[in-house]
Amino acid sequence: MKKKFFLILQFLLFSVILTAENADTYNNFEKFNVRFSNANLPFQIVVNESKGKEYYPAELNVGNYLFFSPTRLAGLNYYEFFSDVLKKDFKTYTTNKKGKIKNESKVYRYNKSDFYANYKDMVKSDRSEIKDFLGIVSADTKLISPNTYKITNYVTDRGFLITIPMNMAFYVKQVNDSKFIWSLNNNFDKIDYTFTLENKKLIVRNDKEQIVFTAYRNENSLFFETAKDKFEYKVNEEDSQFESYKNGKLFESLKYKTE
Repeated sequence: MKKKFFLILQFLLFSVILTAENADTYNNFEKFNVRFSNANLPFQIVVNESKGKEYYPAELNVGNYLFFSPTRLAGLNYYEFFSDVLKKDFKTYTTNKKGKIKNESKVYRYNKSDFYANYKDMVKSDRSEIKDFLGIVSADTKLISPNTYKITNYVTDRGFLITIPMNMAFYVKQVNDSKFIWSLNNNFDKIDYTFTLENKKLIVRNDKEQIVFTAYRNENSLFFETAKDKFEYKVNEEDSQFESYKNGKLFESLKYKTE
């Protein structure tokens, strides 16, 4: 009887542990969790030190909707936030004046353990990369030493017929569960940006320790704040639409439907 009771207790404990793990999220604004993806999705720019015109989705995703990508770009994937709210596959669409659907997006797949599990093309255990039609790597994000990542753009378009090779890189390092640093040098002798999680907020500071960007979630809204502006990306479940606000004024709305 004692053995049977122990087995039942052990099973219940194991169930609680599993439930706790499943309930965990990459986006609780408490800690960073690193993974790689090739997620070419709409995003809000956090840091843009790029000299090129092209965006390469060889991303280092670190949780809390933050990612780093060639070329010298940090952003927030608010479609990942939409997925967190809806907890279902969804499509976006537009309609004509008669209310009929005229443009419909691909399906954005929901994954309760990791949204970026759906974006693993050209992703390896230690890197994400983009290749051109000849199979040459044009941009990548890769682990180069423990907790340190090199993010590189190798080419840039300078004209209609000419592509000039480059090697424009920057480095990010996870200092601890709640801090990343950004540098143009792999020895991090000069820190250009610091990304920290503080009081359920993502705080971005420049090399002068000035706050340049803040992000946080409040129920069905994701807020981004700079020194001048405040943006809100909201899931309006009643009207089945995503809404974008700047300084309290709606500037864009997009209908969605769940699958």
